[in-house]
Amino acid sequence: MANAPATLWNSLRLWPGKVRGREVHVWRIAVRQPDSLVDQWINDLPPEEQDVCRKFQRREDRVRAGLGRWWRRRILARILDLPPGELVFSATPEGKPFLLRPASPRKIHFNVSHSGDWVLIGVSEGGRVGIDVEIHGKIDFQGLAESCFSAAEIKAWFARPLVEQKTVFFDIWARKEAYLKAIGSGLSKPLKDFSVPAAEAPGPLFIVAPAGGIGDRWTLWPLAVDSRHSAALVAEGSPSAIKLWDAEPSALGSI
Repeated sequence: MANAPATLWNSLRLWPGKVRGREVHVWRIAVRQPDSLVDQWINDLPPEEQDVCRKFQRREDRVRAGLGRWWRRRILARILDLPPGELVFSATPEGKPFLLRPASPRKIHFNVSHSGDWVLIGVSEGGRVGIDVEIHGKIDFQGLAESCFSAAEIKAWFARPLVEQKTVFFDIWARKEAYLKAIGSGLSKPLKDFSVPAAEAPGPLFIVAPAGGIGDRWTLWPLAVDSRHSAALVAEGSPSAIKLWDAEPSALGSI
């Protein structure tokens, strides 16, 4: 069973450059970066990825898309000991990205999420991963909970004090999204068909499968990002360790 992730994110300067065995590594990238640096990163991407980023009308959305793609490419290239430009990505019919080239006997699993102030990237060679981050925005969270949460999730949500319910809603939502991204189904799987725990425990937590059994093939790890965001990691099987890294630009030399 993996060690619970620390609440503090480690400096990228300490990253060994590898993801060993059944470890899962998670990177946290701040969206607020100097405009010149963000433009440089987006311009470093292949033309087709630049086009995807520039389709977003709002600059903050372009920034999030650009940061996710640039750091994903840089991190995986370091793990594979290849130039970033040699990596080619594709996506499944359900929309989950994967590394198309180079062909390698090493199966690297990764997932990216961005919302609000953060981009998160999860990587493992030991099994599939899904990651999600959600800013605590102004939405009809009660209506969404009633339409998207399972009966067990609604019960756990209503049991919490009213002042906590908005945060708990986003905790549950991020955990459900992380699970869907891990299994690669997208929103084709009904959100009410499975349950995630609303507990504040650090993990591992478990997902309740549609048949009522425990989804022990998957482990759920809440991630502490900050008080304005909820985040979660779902990993296949039982990772040997969860390691958290702060991808600050000052540590670029580390990768």
